[in-house]
This record gives sequence, structure tokens and C-alpha cells, in this order.
Amino acid sequence: RFDALYVQLSGWSPLDKLASLSDAQLDQTRYAQPLIYMVQIGLIELLASVGVRADVAVGHSAGEIAALYSSGMLSLEDSAKVVWHRSVCQQALAGNGR
Repeated sequence: RFDALYVQLSGWSPLDKLASLSDAQLDQTRYAQPLIYMVQIGLIELLASVGVRADVAVGHSAGEIAALYSSGMLSLEDSAKVVWHRSVCQQALAGNGR
């Protein structure tokens, strides 16, 4: 479901990118951040499917967005938008800080 939403926003498929990812692309936040997020929410959904649900959710970086999604504070659609905007902005700023 995330892949379909993300394709609409970005024009590329995280599932396809995951299957053909190169080391050079992994260094680019426009790819790495959505892929990390997709794996995180995939694990959340897998655990939920067998009845495991967290009482508390915390995260760092893309994990913060996954925590908001897992807690119900963000819908999948809204979290896809946040991940997309965040990764695009991070990519634009890459190499400008220390």
C-alpha cells in the first residue's frame, strides 16, 4: 500500500528500487529514507498481523514517522507525504553541513 502511495508522490517505486538498489543510491536520502521507512512499517504491519502491538512508540529520523504511523497519529497516506517531503528536502541539503 505504501509503495502505491509513494509512486503517486515521487514517480518511482520503493519496491522496485529496493530490488535494484546500488550502494551509490543508498547514500542518497531521497532513496534511503523512504526505503528505511517502508521496511519499518512493513515490520509494524507484520507484527500487528500476529497480534503484537506496541504500547509505546518512539523513533529517530524516519523512525519518528513510523512511530507516528504505528500510534495512529498519522495515516499511511499522510506518513507517505511526510516521508516524501522530508527525503526530498534532505537530498537538496546533502553535503551542506557538518
